[in-house]
Amino acid sequence: MKKLLLICGVVVLLGGCSDIVLRKDLHERVAFSSEIKEGDYNLYFYKLNYPDNQQDKLDYLNNFKKFLNKNPHKNYIVPVEMGKDILSIINNGGYGEEKLAFKSGADLNEEERNSLKVLTEDIDVPKGGGEIQENINRQYYLLLTLEERAEEYDGNSYYTELDKEKIITDLLIERKELKEALKTNFKNFIFSYDNEFKNLENGIYFSDKIQGVKSNLLIISKKGYSGYEIKNNKIVFYPGNEGKDLEGFRNFDFNSEIINLDLEKTKTVNTMGLEISDLNSWKSLDVSGGNN
Repeated sequence: MKKLLLICGVVVLLGGCSDIVLRKDLHERVAFSSEIKEGDYNLYFYKLNYPDNQQDKLDYLNNFKKFLNKNPHKNYIVPVEMGKDILSIINNGGYGEEKLAFKSGADLNEEERNSLKVLTEDIDVPKGGGEIQENINRQYYLLLTLEERAEEYDGNSYYTELDKEKIITDLLIERKELKEALKTNFKNFIFSYDNEFKNLENGIYFSDKIQGVKSNLLIISKKGYSGYEIKNNKIVFYPGNEGKDLEGFRNFDFNSEIINLDLEKTKTVNTMGLEISDLNSWKSLDVSGGNN
């Protein structure tokens, strides 16, 4: 009888095994676009260092254009001021100090007028021409200066928006290749978070905070953390390998690293990694996870 009960107990136990969960898998289930298959991936984020000086900015942007053409499909962390200039150039605007000259003389606000006066304080402007005429003359002089043609300026002349437009048109033609290089690689630019960029379509950001940043993807350099996680309906990457490992996707593994990029010393990069834009379309397969 005891043997019979023992046999029955074993049968019941074995028969119920399919309903027993021995260990819950805590990794989140995430799906990406069809191009991203399950597996291990490396993400390299190249951090740019944008100069402050106007001429240095132009040299840097030209070097960056050449670098982009030689190194396509890379991920670049863009500083705030560089991000503003990139957006302006793509939209046929100026960069840095030029922005003051690209605007209509009638549209300058008080802060912009004061900045323009500081940059052109040593010139003469026509007397009795009014504030808008003064703005236009100062803008024209600024454009000439940036083109290294300041000697052409005549303080007694009444320059027009058309005079400005001729120089601006030449500048835009000269920067056509730069504009195209920026547009082509734009999807992999990671913008240092700023209010000016917060509404970018499919924007990817580098920030020191998670709360309030609207984005599918976010890169945070935070001591004490590494890996990646879903938080506030976005995938957050913590580059590096120090601190608490937050790795948590089932069937995917992402290793990320920030690399400071010196354009003067580096012409090409040989690292083969995933384009961050390829991860922009994702969804969580878990009820508790984010859903984008």
